[in-house]
Amino acid sequence: MKTKKASPTEPVTVFFYHDPYPNFNKNSHDIVITPKLSNRKDTKFGMGCAIYFRTYDGAYESFNGHCAIQGNNNLNEFFNSVLQSHEPIDARSLKVPFRTLLSDSKSYNLLHNIFGAKRARELLTAAQDIAVATGFHVSWRGFTSSSEFSLGFIRSSEAYFAFRRAKRIIQGLSIKVADARQTFSAALIGKGPNVTFNFLFDKSNFFRGRISVIIGQNGSGKTASLAKLARGLADTKNKSVEITNRPDLNQVLAFIHTSSRRQFTPASEAGMGRARIFTFNPATPKKYDSVPMTQLLVDVARSLGPMYKSLDIFREVLAAEFPNLQLYIPIDHPNNNEPNSNKRGGHANFEDWMRGGEFSQLKQIAQIDHSRPIKFVDERGSERPLSLGQQSFINFCLIALANAGPSSAFIIDEPENFLHPNLISRFMRTLNKILEATQSIAIIATHSPFVVREVQSAQVHVMWESEGLIKVSHPRLQTLGANVASISNEVFGDDLPMHLYEELVVHAKNQSSTFTEALQKYSGELSTEALMLLHKKMDSENA
Repeated sequence: MKTKKASPTEPVTVFFYHDPYPNFNKNSHDIVITPKLSNRKDTKFGMGCAIYFRTYDGAYESFNGHCAIQGNNNLNEFFNSVLQSHEPIDARSLKVPFRTLLSDSKSYNLLHNIFGAKRARELLTAAQDIAVATGFHVSWRGFTSSSEFSLGFIRSSEAYFAFRRAKRIIQGLSIKVADARQTFSAALIGKGPNVTFNFLFDKSNFFRGRISVIIGQNGSGKTASLAKLARGLADTKNKSVEITNRPDLNQVLAFIHTSSRRQFTPASEAGMGRARIFTFNPATPKKYDSVPMTQLLVDVARSLGPMYKSLDIFREVLAAEFPNLQLYIPIDHPNNNEPNSNKRGGHANFEDWMRGGEFSQLKQIAQIDHSRPIKFVDERGSERPLSLGQQSFINFCLIALANAGPSSAFIIDEPENFLHPNLISRFMRTLNKILEATQSIAIIATHSPFVVREVQSAQVHVMWESEGLIKVSHPRLQTLGANVASISNEVFGDDLPMHLYEELVVHAKNQSSTFTEALQKYSGELSTEALMLLHKKMDSENA
């Protein structure tokens, strides 16, 4: 039996389901709310849920959210006690009030794109959405000052941002006025590094930019500090970081290495706010959090509307960073009878993809074949396999654009580990383009002077040890645009007692009786600096 299509003129039906994976073929409810399963022990609040909205064609779109029912801190426990028969229950039959909130601003944006402003507002009102609803079935006096709201609903920066801006998003209005770039300090306390970072993002000084860097020698605590910052910025109640002048953040996106995941994932209750974590590993280029590039492209394409046009940004990145390559997308059942020189072997040219009206765009998204990879073709028409670093670079761009929203914070751990040095500048330019488009900021832990060179010294935080304590300072050298060798010497230091080249210079000295003789032998073998060192050593020996 075909599911009945929703009509905007009919009353909106909301049902609670005990089963986290409801069988939608057996119902035609406009909204279905189910508890969200969690493997974590939740000792206080368990309000995570999935909210399904039925579209006009009978399909369902799923969103993460929060659901509170008065007198019940745990949604699963409530369902176990009330929905004992596991049969769905009509929300209108509840004797107590309930409230919901979608987890992030992007969800409200997507809801607007799918349903339009009027229908989206009707659905959210029926779902008793605390950010959008204009009327409630049953009043809940003092809900916004309750612990359910402050600790269960808006503990995360994402939910708080969505709560304050959902009405504008649903109306299709821009929220670019939100900007994460502001001066703030973060004092790390508790287990791990106990230091204070002063982030000097300044809207009036474009040289300060949107990127800050943390550097230091191995063992100084860069990654541990980055993990604390990610948790503290994502979770407004986190006790391991004291943030002064907290930035107006939408969400925190952490790009880390697989081995660091445990540090960035707090072992705490499910109600805690946390960063969205993405791992990259150069050894497994085909698995970037198990999401194929084609799916990421779809996610980027759907990120349209009142936030920003991420697909256009990706087009700009490809044109700027890969000017001699064309991207081709695998599609199902291409119409090869159609005269189009930009189709080849079941792939469509990216420049033609997502062109046309709304119906055409939806059709093109549906035609993508996710079982096959995208292709890159050079100016001679030959397929060009991407290097490991290029794949990682493009994956980062797609994941960043698919997940970022206005006023985000990017936390990135040692990007140079998966990039060729020549790609680091591309990475930094692309990151800055995304940050500017989304009014976001980034904090990067790095060992690379190529990364440091792109940032003003006021935004470079050097971690170093003194008498058993870790301290933070700024380099004396102005790092923005500085020589890489100078940055390495000033910022990273050079504490090795003897380098290999010095041993070779000593060997050259021992094989020559005079510097003139050594110069004749080795002038073509040594750099000017090494020859000067050789001259100095021979002079000191003859003195």
